[in-house]
Amino acid sequence: MSTDPRQSWWRTFEARLLLGALLLRLLYLSTILTNPYFTHPVTDEALYDLWGQTIAAGDVFIKDYPYYDSPLHAFYLGLLYWIFGHSFLIVRLVQIAFGTLNVLILYRIAQRLFEPTTAQVAGILAGAYAPFLYYEGLLLKESFALFLMDWALLLILGALERRTWLAFWSAGVVVGLEALSRVNALALIPACLIAAWMTKDGRRSWTTRLAPLALVLGAIMAIAPATIRNWLVSGDFVPITVSGGQVLYTANNPANTTGDLMPVPFVRATSAFERIDFHRRAETETGRRMSPAQVSAHWREKSLAFALEHPGTMARMVAHRVAAFWNREERPDNHSIEQFQQFSWLLRLPLPGYWLIAPLALLGLFLLRNRWRELSVLYILLGVYLLSLLPFWVTSRYRLPIVGVLVLFAAAGMTHLTRLVRTNRRAACKPAAGLAAIAVICWWPMTSPQDTGLERNLAYAYEQNGRFDDAIAIYERLKKIERNPENDLYLANALGLANRTDEALAILDRLSAPQQPADLRQRAFNFRGDLARHNKQWEEAEQAYRAALLIDPGDYGAWNNLAIVLINEKRFSDAEAALTESIRLAPEDALARTNLDALHRYLRQQSGAR
Repeated sequence: MSTDPRQSWWRTFEARLLLGALLLRLLYLSTILTNPYFTHPVTDEALYDLWGQTIAAGDVFIKDYPYYDSPLHAFYLGLLYWIFGHSFLIVRLVQIAFGTLNVLILYRIAQRLFEPTTAQVAGILAGAYAPFLYYEGLLLKESFALFLMDWALLLILGALERRTWLAFWSAGVVVGLEALSRVNALALIPACLIAAWMTKDGRRSWTTRLAPLALVLGAIMAIAPATIRNWLVSGDFVPITVSGGQVLYTANNPANTTGDLMPVPFVRATSAFERIDFHRRAETETGRRMSPAQVSAHWREKSLAFALEHPGTMARMVAHRVAAFWNREERPDNHSIEQFQQFSWLLRLPLPGYWLIAPLALLGLFLLRNRWRELSVLYILLGVYLLSLLPFWVTSRYRLPIVGVLVLFAAAGMTHLTRLVRTNRRAACKPAAGLAAIAVICWWPMTSPQDTGLERNLAYAYEQNGRFDDAIAIYERLKKIERNPENDLYLANALGLANRTDEALAILDRLSAPQQPADLRQRAFNFRGDLARHNKQWEEAEQAYRAALLIDPGDYGAWNNLAIVLINEKRFSDAEAALTESIRLAPEDALARTNLDALHRYLRQQSGAR
């Protein structure tokens, strides 16, 4: 038999682990090919998909505005679209490749820190962890953020051993990329410096002692392009995104005292409108035009004022978030793993999940306490990341990047307890009882807000797939369980798309009647305009949009839609005036500006043709 290590590797546990992880991910991918979301992303997925397409085409997504959402994922998608075309399958295959590589990274980290058995357990848990598979099948940024987090951890461990400037700089670059994906990861920079300071080093040279500062340099270099771009378009210092104040206010305001994610009353529950709605409301409250940075500061100040005025409420909310972090529930945001179980039999299998990782990780945290200085990087990263979530809210996708660290602690807890059971059952009683108590705490049912928006997202995906009957069935079911006029509006839209126009108009007539609230009537007229526009009934569409504008002349979206109708009616000067009004009302919205530019190009072409 050959002793060539390049050949013998294929017979190692590591090779079998990688092959198993890859095959499991490909199998999961095969189960979601017919999922209605697969080719029709919604909410944040749709936003990043559009942003990525724009980048691939060489255009600017939102001009003259700092990044509102974390930019790295958009450029990642844009690169893939530029190379392979607009392929959702390719994106998921690449994410599967990164997910498989992440399993290897966690296995290698465990090999550095623990004995071989624990490393193998960590690899198996990471390879079969159901939420990892689930997020690798979405167009969200979480799976790539997880990969960057664990890669950064591996590089930091290597840097702490070598203590060279290059090693720390490399780790800093990856930490900076992680921050470009999840802004709260900026907290990892001081966390890594603390870990470097706490790790013993027998070398005394100043060069070695100051080497960890290269980590800061690497992170700054990675983040700098976003910071420079933000300064060039706005004149304000915005390191990565300008949405920090808005996110903080969403989590802490008089309408949200639960500690969970709750909708802000004046913000439409769609990522495409969130930025604009916050901006317009801030200017309405202050009575002046505001820059994006001023808008963010406005909402940050309001959030902090709320926290100072209600310290007891804030303490209760923070405690709730800590409990949610350790709770087994996969709290949804944009998508739900429970909903995806409808489409994938693999997710319905008893694969390792947070229900297993959380209690075992807490056990491992306790059992490894005597090695805390040696494992300080793990303890500090976990603690700092948890603290970075507490001002906001905790969902499955937000805690995902740190789950790799939890997998390491869980593997250590499992192997330690198993070894005690085999060698000294009496000594194993206390940790086993502790694990049982921890499991009860982690598995304790928590109250969470009902999110019927996930069902509406699914209905919308069905509409995009042309499965109108499935969408209509969801809206009709939602009407029975909640009194929310949005369900009627969306039902009317689905009926219209299904060519059941009379039924759709009957609903919209009822919702736009004079006795209905003004905001509901206004939305009903907009939906009626959309339906008429879909059927190319331009005169009816114009009447509907103008009726909506009579109720709310500040509806910049209605002005934009009216302009589209006027263009189809060949009334170009009126359309130009409508688009100009839309831009005046919401200069931070790019859609009307894009449409106006297209109209001007068309008119120039027509003029040149003459």
